[in-house]
Amino acid sequence: MSSKVKICGITRQQDLDVCRDLGVEFVGFVLTPISPRCLQTPLPKSSGDPVRVGVFVDQPVEEVVRMIDEHELDIV
Repeated sequence: MSSKVKICGITRQQDLDVCRDLGVEFVGFVLTPISPRCLQTPLPKSSGDPVRVGVFVDQPVEEVVRMIDEHELDIV
């Protein structure tokens, strides 16, 4: 059995770059305003990025759908 690695709370491009360089499979973006790790500005997506995971807490579906597009998320 193999394990997959997910790093959560990414807020800076340089952290996303390090995750990509290290071969991290999943990166998490916290997108709930109640969190101090909430991503304020979308990070650009590039080829070779890990799977982008959006983390939400009790947010309306419409907001989640908007954030999926805005942040180019693969999974929520």
